[in-house]
Amino acid sequence: MGSHLSLQRSGRPVERRSGAAARGLAVVLLAASLLASGVPAAAEEALSPVELGETPLFERPSPLGSISYTAGRGLRVGDTGLTLGGYANLTVGRPEGGPGELELQDVSLFAIWDPLPRLHFFSEIEWADVFEANDKGDAGSPDERLTVERLYADVTVNDLVNVRTGIFLTPVGRWNVIHAPPLHWTTEQPLVTELPFDPNTTGVMLFGSVFPERGVLRYSVWDQLADPVEGDPEFDPADHSVGARLEYTDDLGWSIGATYLAARREGDWRHLGGADLLWHLGRLELMGELAVEDGAGDEQWGAYLQSVFQLTSRTYLVGRFEHYDFADPEDGRVNLITLGVAFRPLPAVVLKAEYLIADRSAPEAEAGIHASFATLF
Repeated sequence: MGSHLSLQRSGRPVERRSGAAARGLAVVLLAASLLASGVPAAAEEALSPVELGETPLFERPSPLGSISYTAGRGLRVGDTGLTLGGYANLTVGRPEGGPGELELQDVSLFAIWDPLPRLHFFSEIEWADVFEANDKGDAGSPDERLTVERLYADVTVNDLVNVRTGIFLTPVGRWNVIHAPPLHWTTEQPLVTELPFDPNTTGVMLFGSVFPERGVLRYSVWDQLADPVEGDPEFDPADHSVGARLEYTDDLGWSIGATYLAARREGDWRHLGGADLLWHLGRLELMGELAVEDGAGDEQWGAYLQSVFQLTSRTYLVGRFEHYDFADPEDGRVNLITLGVAFRPLPAVVLKAEYLIADRSAPEAEAGIHASFATLF
């Protein structure tokens, strides 16, 4: 992927480590599967790191109607159809051989407006890399930025036909469209969900659902029409891109998806193909993604498989194995194992801690301890 230098971050010298860790994760995944094997394969409520509140924490009458706040669902402004909310994410970590780090990574604000039954507006303004400090005494916000993550309007014709215009999350796989850290199981993000494609698209998308005899089949087709208003500086947006996605969700608790994305960068077209799955079995959740992107004489690809097991009503064990082959041959490849725990002290709050094991030291995947405090509000 020589034409898109921003995706080819230079790695440090390779450090080979034992393959026993990879075999260990396989045992973890197998054990979790066996623990859940006694659970009937029926539709189950999806596991989630946080729970959205159902009862307002406060409610006040006003000339606009009742103003109420529900944890995780935001502030509802009377009968205006306007809801305000967002999330915050504080991370701490100690990479192997590096200093301890603390970072207020994200503070995002949502504004959701539904003025008519068939018209929906959504905006997300993200304040990223707000503050960081380490145990060497360094502190500041050198990478601080304010970005427009999402800003779009949806028009609904019926279940089959919906039109979205504006800035929206690129619907490649599952992790990217979940987006908010309180809804992810780990502090660190799998490489395949952030390196081979732009996280946002500015353009138009046609999407909808059909309902066969069992389950739901969803589709989306999109076209990039412009550059983002404010984008992620870690990515150089494609000059133009088009994509399509199909996803089938069965009533028995499993879902599979497939994505195709073509992006033109500096005159060269690059093509990405992806597949993903999500499977709920009682207290066990399995999620995985695979993506291959090539063009202009080089290729990058990656995959991960993640297992989540509900230990108690508030505690979850997480295991993930991932592999990534970088576009630049000098960057080589990396295998990663993440072993962690997620704990929900309050419905809309999740504490996460994990240890990341890597067979190679690289800035994209820092082995060591990672933890976070994330909340929806």
